[in-house]
Formats: sequence, C-alpha cells, structure tokens
Amino acid sequence: MTYPTGILCNRAKEVATLLKLMANEQRLILLCRLRDGEASVGELVGLCNLSQSSVSQHLARLRDSGLVDTRREQTTIYYSIASEDVRHLLNYLCDRFWEK
Repeated sequence: MTYPTGILCNRAKEVATLLKLMANEQRLILLCRLRDGEASVGELVGLCNLSQSSVSQHLARLRDSGLVDTRREQTTIYYSIASEDVRHLLNYLCDRFWEK
C-alpha cells in the first residue's frame, strides 16, 4: 500500500511520539499491567519500585497522550488502556518479550 507523503509524515510523527512514551521502562511495565485490567495508583506502586508520586506522574503522561483512560470512583482514580489499538500493540510486546 502506498501512502501520500503528507499523511505518512504526519502519522510517522504521531507513532514516534507514542513509541517514545512507551519506551520508558517504568511506563511500559505499567502499560503491560494495565492490559490485564484497570488499576489504581495504589495497586500499581509495587510494580516498579517507584513512589506513589512517580507512578502518578508516569500515569499522567500516559493519560495526557491518550494511551490510558481514567475512571473515578469516590476518591480513587482507576486507569485503563485507552484503545484496542494500544492493547493489541501491548499484547504483542508483552507476549513477545515477557511471556516465554
């Protein structure tokens, strides 16, 4: 399939930005955990040996980029994977590199 140059350049920039966010070790671990279902910051803290503040900052970047969604239940915010496209990519990465 041939793509028009303008579309290809715009999409390549979007994909590169997404992959840069996912290339951070801690964010990738958080994303791989979230592919199994939603979780709160408190539930994710133990995964990466990060403080609650650090986990919150990583999740904020993922939320701002559209990789994760949030849902509030009283005072707790739950995070989940935002789209099936992101979930498919994470499934590939996690299956390929961790579940052997």
